[in-house]
Parts: sequence; C-alpha cells; structure tokens
Amino acid sequence: MWEKKPWLFQLRDAGDGTPLHFAAYKNYLDGVKFLIDKFPASALEKDSAGHLPIHVACREDNVKIIEELLRKWSDPAELPAELGRNILHLSAMHGSIATVEYILKSPKFNHLINARDFEGRTPLHLAASHCQPSVVLLARDRRVDMKLVNNDNMTAFDVASEKIVQGVKVIFPSPGEFFTAITLEIARAPRSEELAIRKPTGQRPPKRRVLRWVGRMDEANFRAVVLALVASVTYTSGISVSGGYNGSEADAGISVLLHKVMYNVFVISNSMAMYSSITSLMILH
Repeated sequence: MWEKKPWLFQLRDAGDGTPLHFAAYKNYLDGVKFLIDKFPASALEKDSAGHLPIHVACREDNVKIIEELLRKWSDPAELPAELGRNILHLSAMHGSIATVEYILKSPKFNHLINARDFEGRTPLHLAASHCQPSVVLLARDRRVDMKLVNNDNMTAFDVASEKIVQGVKVIFPSPGEFFTAITLEIARAPRSEELAIRKPTGQRPPKRRVLRWVGRMDEANFRAVVLALVASVTYTSGISVSGGYNGSEADAGISVLLHKVMYNVFVISNSMAMYSSITSLMILH
C-alpha cells in the first residue's frame, strides 16, 4: 500500500499527529519500525501540542518505542519539546516510571538529569509540581541536584511544600501532594531562601516573585506541619476500619479483616506512625 498510496502516510489526525505519532501512542513497535524506515522525516514532525513522536512515547511510558526512535537520533537533547523540555522532563511530568528508570540507568543521558527548561525547571521540579511518583526515583538518585532553583527562585522542595503551606495558611493536601512533600523531606531536599537568581544562559529573565512564606516558617515549623498531617491521616485510618464491621450476631462490631495477616500489619504500622508523629511533635514543641 505504501508504494501505491504514499500520501496516506502523510495524513494528519485532529491533533495534527502523524501515523508515527499514533503508532508511538499505541506502543505499536512494528509500525514504528516500518514508518521510520520508509518515512524517516515523520520522526521530526510535531503535532499541535509541539510534541514529536518520541515525546508521545515518553508521555505514554512506551520504553521500547523510545529505544527504537533513539537508534536513529541518539541525542534526545536535539529533540526538544515545548518550553525546551527534554524526554526526561516529559517522563517525570507525566509519571512515566519505566521511562524515567530507563533514562536514569543509561549513562549517555546524564546531561538530561539536571537540565532546565525555559522556565528554569528541572525534571525534579516538574515531578514535584505534578505530584508524580517519579519524584521518588529522582530524589534517590545522587546525580540529581536538588539545590537547583527555577526562574521563580524555587527548589523542587519549595514547589512541593507550597502546595501544603501558602503564606501562614496550612492547606490539607491531596494524597499525591502529601506523598511528594514527604518524599522530598525524607530525601532532605533543601529549600531556597534567596529572592533573586542569576539568569541562566539562553533563558528568559527570572520572575522576582516574593515568596511570602519564606522566612515565616523555619525548618522545624514545616516539619511540624508534615508530622501533624501524618498524625491526622493515621488517626483517621485507625477509626475508619478497612473492610467494615461484621454484621453477624456472633461477631457483631468486629472487623471483617481481623484475622487477615496484612490487616494486622496495617494496624501495627498505622499505630506506630501515629504515635511516632505525635511524639515528634511533642519534641519539636
């Protein structure tokens, strides 16, 4: 078909995507191999969102497609997405765990780990701002520089903690926001207290937004907020019995999961977390 009607392979969908975009999205490896062999230029064509086929594969966590596309173009830095983002930026932002692991395990991609986009954000910044589990992989990698700040003079930890504390107001976070802040806290990610940064080469001037909460909350106070959230969540889990209660007369009011091993492990772990957080709060104050 491709020899008789090659124009069919130049058609675009509603999002201005090519057949190669669609094959990358569907994780159709044989289709990707065929298209980059017969129509190699399509690998460098962007859709309406400014994404190349490799960016679509990163978003969908299709590692095999990424590997195949990189056989033709070995340096992904030459294939930027919108705002100058590389494949690790996109993978971290969309929570593509397998792709993030693949990139971090490949020494040839070391230059992507701390790269900034046009807004000064590293992959860790994007994982933190989108509350993605990929923040764990990045936070535990020693090559990741957690001190780097974006154009708003915020580290990744600043970005995560701002979702919990704004000004002097404490906000009850979503599970994803809470998980992200805890992960970076455990990794001892630093906060930035400076109000100005030097403009990185080739980037727009930084926004000098005053971070109102910087200086109002010291390290102990922020940790107290996190501990209070842990205490409240574990307390709620303790009184809201998982699985519900038994309704039969003989065991009325007894937990349905009482004799399950993992339920007992949960109860013990939850109790330890609650008492530990309460004890830590008492020590801090």
